[in-house]
Amino acid sequence: IKKMIITMITLSMWWLAVTVFILFVSKNVYSFTSLPSLTIASSSLHHRRISSTLSQSSHYHWTLKQSPSPHHEDTTTNHNLDIVLFGIGDLRVTDHPGLHKALSKGGKVLPLVILDEKDTLPNMPMGRIHTLDTAAMLHRAMDSLNDKLKSLDDENLKLHVKTGRKGEGFQELMVQVLEDIRSKAPQVEKISIHVCDLGHVDNQLGYSPLIHMQNMLKDGSITAAAGGGGERGGDLIELKVWNCHLRDEAWNDIVEDATKFPSCFTDYENKYNLAYWNNEQHLDDVNHNQSRNGNVVRESFELESIGCVPPLNLISELVCSAFGYETRDMCVQTRLEQDRNTGLYATHWGGLDISSTFSEDCAWNAIEIFLGGGDAATMVDGDEALVEQLGWWYSGTNKEVKLTRNDLSLEHSALHWMMTGGSDGTETFTNNKKEIKTENLLEGELLTRYLAAPLLFGLISPRLLLSKAHAASMRVSNNSFLDNLLPPILKSRQSASVVKTIVEGREWHKLFAYKSNLINNGKDGSLTVGYWRWHGFLCRYVGHLLNENKTSVTEKQGIALVHGFGASGSQWLKVIEQLQNGDKDQTVTEILAPDLMGFGQSEKPSLTYTQYLWESYTLAFMKDIALGKRNWDSFTMGGNSIGGYTAMGAAADDTVMNVEYQTSKVSGS
Repeated sequence: IKKMIITMITLSMWWLAVTVFILFVSKNVYSFTSLPSLTIASSSLHHRRISSTLSQSSHYHWTLKQSPSPHHEDTTTNHNLDIVLFGIGDLRVTDHPGLHKALSKGGKVLPLVILDEKDTLPNMPMGRIHTLDTAAMLHRAMDSLNDKLKSLDDENLKLHVKTGRKGEGFQELMVQVLEDIRSKAPQVEKISIHVCDLGHVDNQLGYSPLIHMQNMLKDGSITAAAGGGGERGGDLIELKVWNCHLRDEAWNDIVEDATKFPSCFTDYENKYNLAYWNNEQHLDDVNHNQSRNGNVVRESFELESIGCVPPLNLISELVCSAFGYETRDMCVQTRLEQDRNTGLYATHWGGLDISSTFSEDCAWNAIEIFLGGGDAATMVDGDEALVEQLGWWYSGTNKEVKLTRNDLSLEHSALHWMMTGGSDGTETFTNNKKEIKTENLLEGELLTRYLAAPLLFGLISPRLLLSKAHAASMRVSNNSFLDNLLPPILKSRQSASVVKTIVEGREWHKLFAYKSNLINNGKDGSLTVGYWRWHGFLCRYVGHLLNENKTSVTEKQGIALVHGFGASGSQWLKVIEQLQNGDKDQTVTEILAPDLMGFGQSEKPSLTYTQYLWESYTLAFMKDIALGKRNWDSFTMGGNSIGGYTAMGAAADDTVMNVEYQTSKVSGS
């Protein structure tokens, strides 16, 4: 009996020790990771303490002059000016390392957006095909940013928006800003310009300010404008480049040796351990209600020569002018109005109300609800929670209605039919939220569609979004013993995994495109490779000039080839070679073959893929890339399998044929 008692006590002690160890490991497992930590920096704004979300792992590059160590940085001088150069991709306050770095130093801050008709706006994704809706989003994003900036400062730190005359590019407008600063604030001794690195492919697309700033550095115009050349010019300006990449390690590995970077997502997932994320140091919004700190004094800086956010009508005119649309022409204006609400259903190009749902605060509210942080009493998350708590996705007389269906869009009708459980498409949603059948859609599809525009414009940080998703995963793991025993596909709550997929998928395709560009120098065999963004999703296409040595003074004709199921634009290589050998025409002919959404090297978001979605995609490609950027005068379309149907549907849509374009021809098999 004595031995039995001793044995039982020993086993009990071992069981207790093992239990304590397991609890300790489960509590701290997310702390042990090789990923870069996301830390919280602190600063003050007019003697206020601000909790910043500056990532210490974000890369800051000093191009003209190396700045001193942060530990020796003079935070009391009043002769420094920090220009935070916002652009499409970072129009936010939360997790904005450039803004937070500027706020953590002594001196003045100038939040600035440059809208030019020559360099940045003509390259704005979706601007050519959904002009008025995209202009409305740009205006709303800047308006939202301006409100957030004002909330950070008693002196009303405000967003300055520099616009110019027709024909003036980014460089001319930036030079004007620097000359104004030199003229009206001669006491400024150093100007730091903070600008976002969106990644290689997006920078090359031209809608980000970074590539244009780098071009100014190369030709010396920025130095001349700031200090008139000489030593003072070089000392006055410093360019600070930051990013919000998920993992700097992955981007650095590509630069070091792109050939060793993973060629498929599963290898990438395993190499960089995507299952784990360091949430020990949480990322929060700039908190201006913290206690005061007198060590750093911030001052708003204003230039009377630069206005605030222009009204919507002026932004619309500016965007239309950038794409060559004459708004005084009634035919053109009618066509632009008809292009409203023709994008993917339940996106901001496809029916979601821009004025009330497109802002930084709206986006984060929707994300919190989706992740189960909204109405805690319901214990509901995912798309079902969005429908219940926001009510944006149904129609009727209720004030919560934020979605308008375009009755002329087959893609809208198809998704509406699924969301309503098979209505005939003539009825609107009623005020009964339960009539929306989220189970008929892919999990998280409503959020994927909703976040398409906010992620493109940078209203939210992908890095912070991923951090919140991992935090939600940990909450579920701590609260549900059963879920911990089940494989991921059987877990009761998948909302965190959906958000991770949205963010990780975007990052992977940017990385893979960068790798392909470095290894193949923008080529796929004999085909040239190009990229574009459709509804914010990164997509690839390949092309080839049949007779590049020939010249034509009359027109440039094109051939668009659409691949079949499970293939990509590269499948047309042998066909293109045959066309090359048989070409006898003296007219310049170009072939373009896009990777359909969900195939090839285009992004594969969680969307319901229908023939109508691919038709809309191909139609947008023709208008934005073929007729727009590539300047085709006439074209022929061909396709294989579903590509044949898609080509026929796109060519039959008269919205691709404006008065300035010639008639198209189509063939398919």
